[in-house]
Amino acid sequence: MISVNIQRGRDHGIPGYNEYRKLFNLAPITTLENKPEEIAQEAWDVFKLIYNSPDDIDLYAGGLSETAMPGKYLRNYLLILESSILPYRIWSQR
Repeated sequence: MISVNIQRGRDHGIPGYNEYRKLFNLAPITTLENKPEEIAQEAWDVFKLIYNSPDDIDLYAGGLSETAMPGKYLRNYLLILESSILPYRIWSQR
């Protein structure tokens, strides 16, 4: 199912994980040598093997690899999705 969701994102032209980080004022990942603190080391090691650039990381893969930061209950990915989807859910309930 994960590969289907990644492919679906690519098919629909959804920007990568790094673009969403920038959009929501999170520090962009400039190199694969600089792991963001939100992503576990094991996941980052896999990203370094399969992606050539931080800009290649798919939103779904990057988001699911995040861990909740201290003082937060949700991962950044979930917060991004909620803020992106909430206006559509409100609109569709009219």
